[in-house]
Amino acid sequence: MKVLDCSDESIEEACSVLEEGGLVVYPTETAYALGVDALNEQALSDLLAAKGRPPGIPILVIISDLDMIRPYALIDEKTQFLAETFMPGPLTLAVGKKPIVPDLLNPEGISFRISSHGVARALAKALGRPITGTSANRHGEGLIYDPEGVIASFDGVVDLFLDAGTLTESPPSTVIDMKPEIPVIIREGALPSGIIFEALASFRQSSSTGKGVIS
Repeated sequence: MKVLDCSDESIEEACSVLEEGGLVVYPTETAYALGVDALNEQALSDLLAAKGRPPGIPILVIISDLDMIRPYALIDEKTQFLAETFMPGPLTLAVGKKPIVPDLLNPEGISFRISSHGVARALAKALGRPITGTSANRHGEGLIYDPEGVIASFDGVVDLFLDAGTLTESPPSTVIDMKPEIPVIIREGALPSGIIFEALASFRQSSSTGKGVIS
């Protein structure tokens, strides 16, 4: 595993690794994440093997901006509202997907977020399409915040590690399923669900255009 700092040159090299189907560990505002090209099925298979994770569990993706997810996701007005209100930040929105999205990434839809960590956004922007944002840990183990933990878990398995030092410990992102008529919290996380539902209530009061798909 090659270890680099988080300079622009290092991000470019990490992008090249992703383009070639490789695995990259990179920092986010919650913990270190394990990234591959989210549309590359072989890379997704390699990611699952690296984590020791069974298939069928949705893998969230990191994007650089909302436009990046539109070719792959069904974005209605309430989803766009939450994304514009709380992103970048620790909120993941689960929505319907378009046929191009591999089932190995998510058999039921696509779950996305915009990280508030500049390196995560820059890496997705450099690739030009979503990257996986699953936590860089073995399946069933705790989040990893320090370089030593990354190296202990993934040396010899991951191709490149963007080392940002020891990260501030934080809960994972809050995950909300936007597919039902009334959104459902899948995982409580760093963004309190009460704040999300208050925002949705405000949106419903101010909106008179329904929930039609806009992308």
